[in-house]
Amino acid sequence: MARVGRVQRGGWGSIRFLAGLFLVGLAILESAAAARAAEIAMVSGSVGSDLKTLRHFLAEFQQKTGDHVSVVTMPSSSTSQFAQYRLWLAARDPDIDVYQTDIVWAPQLASNFIDLKPYVKG
Repeated sequence: MARVGRVQRGGWGSIRFLAGLFLVGLAILESAAAARAAEIAMVSGSVGSDLKTLRHFLAEFQQKTGDHVSVVTMPSSSTSQFAQYRLWLAARDPDIDVYQTDIVWAPQLASNFIDLKPYVKG
């Protein structure tokens, strides 16, 4: 094994150095991935088995993307839900990212949303 200055080439010293460098690289990548992870607030009027199904698919989404989705629950009354949606949308509430709505409400709320078709595959 040849010595260059104080750094020994080959042997355990260089393996420890490379392992340390590798761990530093992993730490940098992990912190970069964590910085990209999004916190998403989704409002849903789902209850019972619908809410269970939603949470199942959100868990899959979170596992695949690293993003975290919190579900903001709503009152059980659809009238109260609609009123709350209108209030949040009129105020342009920045705390809600995704609105899961009843299809019946779509025409009345449409002007507050953007079409996501350009962002979806298929």
